[in-house]
Amino acid sequence: MFKGQQIHNWIWKWHILAGLFSLPFIFLLAVTGAIYLFKGDYEQQAYKEVQQVSVSGPRLSYEQLFDSATEAALLNGQPLPSKMILPNGLEQAVEFQSGRHSSKRSTYVDPYSGEVTGSWAVSDTLMQKVRKLHGELLLGKQGTLVIELVASWMVVLIITGIYVWWPKGKSGVKGLFTVRFNAGKRTLYRDLHAVTGFWLSAFLLVILAGGMPWTEYFGSNYKWVRDNTGSGYPSATTAVV
Repeated sequence: MFKGQQIHNWIWKWHILAGLFSLPFIFLLAVTGAIYLFKGDYEQQAYKEVQQVSVSGPRLSYEQLFDSATEAALLNGQPLPSKMILPNGLEQAVEFQSGRHSSKRSTYVDPYSGEVTGSWAVSDTLMQKVRKLHGELLLGKQGTLVIELVASWMVVLIITGIYVWWPKGKSGVKGLFTVRFNAGKRTLYRDLHAVTGFWLSAFLLVILAGGMPWTEYFGSNYKWVRDNTGSGYPSATTAVV
């Protein structure tokens, strides 16, 4: 019995340590992740002036529009466009893109006049900064390692929390569904933390499992195992027809 209590106390301490280490980062990741969900809505409003045009006559050919975007890129010393995004409506500019990922730049051309309405680089946008803060704490590769460490500690936090709160016997199962609102603030906060944490733990573990393959250290080793075992999809041994 004493040995079991020792293990319980030891795991409880690790749960507290994992929580103290992870909590500030969890809050930051939650806030930045929630903000990034509205990337499309934000950019639609922020770049409304360059994306919207007035119908002023017949549309120019895509070749003419491409020439306008290319000329603007050469004039401003920017990479030449290599991709065209067709507009969804008559009052939308045609978008030309150059580069990929964080080096991508978008140039918008009025399809009626051939004039460039605006150009912006992904690296200069607010949402890209939010993404960098979310993924690497604005610290580059070192930041991604910190985020990976935090994610690993979150796994420790969840598993130790499940162990500490796992019901003891049939009578303890009631605690998985009960929040005691009239037993004092300390008990109330404890029950809220324990019950919500227990029922959200599986969901959080799935979220973490989905993100870990994209990390620096775990992700590279995961890819190595996948490539050497042929367990990816599609299989590396599948013939390409």
